[in-house]
Amino acid sequence: MRKLIIVFLLLSFTELMAQQISHTIQRGETLESIAKKYNVSVDEIKKANPNVADMFFVGMKLTIPEKSKPK
Repeated sequence: MRKLIIVFLLLSFTELMAQQISHTIQRGETLESIAKKYNVSVDEIKKANPNVADMFFVGMKLTIPEKSKPK
């Protein structure tokens, strides 16, 4: 039973990671431009990255909830 639970948790975690991508903020980018690039809302980016609400900076890695391929 314990092995079954561990396998289930690993599969769930793997599926969750497959639904997200990473983006490194470049100079001149805004949350709005990043959201547009990945076809997600700014609110979705903020929800996936709670620390972004306070501030963000060049070089910071964002988790982007994957909806579609980047434009």
